[in-house]
Amino acid sequence: MVMRHTGRRVALLAGLVVCLVAPIAAWPQEITMPPESFKRLDQFEAHTLAKADVTFGRREFPRAWKEYDAFIKEFPRSKAVPYAIFRKARCLHLDEKRYEAIKTYTEVLDYFPNVIEYAAPALYFTGIAYWASGDKLEARKAWAELAEDKDYCKHVLAGDAIVRLAAYLVEKGEVAKALTYYERVGVEFRQVDPKAAAQGIDAVVTYYIRSRNDEAKLRELYRKFQTFGNIAKVPDDLGKDWGYWSTIWSLVRKNGSFSKEEQDLSDAYWKYWAKALDKLFLNNDDFRIDVAGMHLAYERNTEKWYKRLDDQFESYQKEGDAVRILKWLSLYAKHKNKVTQYYQKLNLGSMTQPLIIRLMEILYDEVGDADLARTVFRQIRIDRMPDTEKASLARYFWKRDWSVAVYIYTKFEDPLFAKMETMRYFHASRIVKEGLPLAEELSKEPKYADEAMWAMAQFLHWSAKYKEAINAYQQCSSRMPENLWAIVECYRALRQLPQVVQQLTEIENFVPAQGPRARLAIAYAYRDFGQAAQHEAELRNVLSKYPKSGESSQAHRDLEAMGKRIGGAVDERDRK
Repeated sequence: MVMRHTGRRVALLAGLVVCLVAPIAAWPQEITMPPESFKRLDQFEAHTLAKADVTFGRREFPRAWKEYDAFIKEFPRSKAVPYAIFRKARCLHLDEKRYEAIKTYTEVLDYFPNVIEYAAPALYFTGIAYWASGDKLEARKAWAELAEDKDYCKHVLAGDAIVRLAAYLVEKGEVAKALTYYERVGVEFRQVDPKAAAQGIDAVVTYYIRSRNDEAKLRELYRKFQTFGNIAKVPDDLGKDWGYWSTIWSLVRKNGSFSKEEQDLSDAYWKYWAKALDKLFLNNDDFRIDVAGMHLAYERNTEKWYKRLDDQFESYQKEGDAVRILKWLSLYAKHKNKVTQYYQKLNLGSMTQPLIIRLMEILYDEVGDADLARTVFRQIRIDRMPDTEKASLARYFWKRDWSVAVYIYTKFEDPLFAKMETMRYFHASRIVKEGLPLAEELSKEPKYADEAMWAMAQFLHWSAKYKEAINAYQQCSSRMPENLWAIVECYRALRQLPQVVQQLTEIENFVPAQGPRARLAIAYAYRDFGQAAQHEAELRNVLSKYPKSGESSQAHRDLEAMGKRIGGAVDERDRK
């Protein structure tokens, strides 16, 4: 018993971490000087600072650092000095000089602590720098100071800082304190930083759904956060409010996955939430069916599950409502005795054609009773269906019973359309023997010529009749450049390198968007035909002709793998 209790406690603690460690996004965009502040600078200050900002925007951080430093020395009494110092720190930070950046952020905090628009970000990024350096304790101190200062905590970056602080507290086992922070950011940053607020709300709500199973607290939070989604007015009485309960229902389903080792937690979870939802929305079938499933999850009693579902059905079933009977048939698909029971409730003669087809699909695909499905199929009035609907029905049988599809094709009013659908089946299934003659025949019919010619080309290709396939592909002009690539494959199969290169060059010349791919394919063709010198030359050709392409990056990697000097080639980082 002790071991079981210990295991349960460990699982619970692991669950807390999963619930409360909200995902941490990259920080928001860079802090800039407000336009109204910039307008108050004199002409020389504005020119010098704008020049530094442009350099910063180009991510030339060492140079930008010097320009901000020059501004500070030239205009030591300027009101823009706090901003310039902050930007100096950002240059160092973004240049991976984190400890130097921290010292410079500290200058902002030491000399200009009341200039909130730069002091608060300096504190935020101090935490970021410490965290990236592995000093989580100092990061926590910085974010905690930001969170607790009555002025700093109003800055837009404070929301993300509080989320990061809360995540750290969860790691350290300080769950109660973390929850306080998450709840706070969910309330205070709904307008200022919706993303941070959403992270806080998600973390605290998930905790009370999964780890604490506390609906009363969730109801309180729903009011406090003004719903868990977009801000909206909350009704006075949530007891039967569908907006609230549908949200809880969704969250319960979302957080209901447990490992085999968490069976005790799983049972407690589903028992709590099944009872919390048990007496609600009695006429909502989907809701009631799901609640019955929750009871089943911890009771593991199929007979009780049957009773709940049957009672729901009987309480709200109206005479002739076949749609609802089909819903229950689908629910009971793996329970043969119940399938029989609900099938007998149907009056096939009064059902619409679409419902009969839907019943047949349930029996085939969900119940797995092909014999009963065929019985239902015989009730379908195929002669009354337009050919397009017959085609759709026949396609349903392509992978279930081809003989039924063949029967349906005999019922088409347009025999040519039936032939085309038959050919499409053979093409989709790569059945060359029966498909090729049909494709050849249909390629002479104007209505279907393009598609049939393409199918014929592929049938020939698949049967290794490469020369005939090339001739057919060449007639598929509507399929360019797909047909040209298929011709390349045929020439490769025929081991005709000059023709492969010629065809790929044609693609490169006439389809510019696929030029890099075609040129790289030429390099690989030379490689596969054992011509190493040409292979290397063509890889370099890719680098030269298409330096910003993904194929250039691949050619770069290939040459490196071959041990060849690149000589100024563009790699992936240069492309970005």
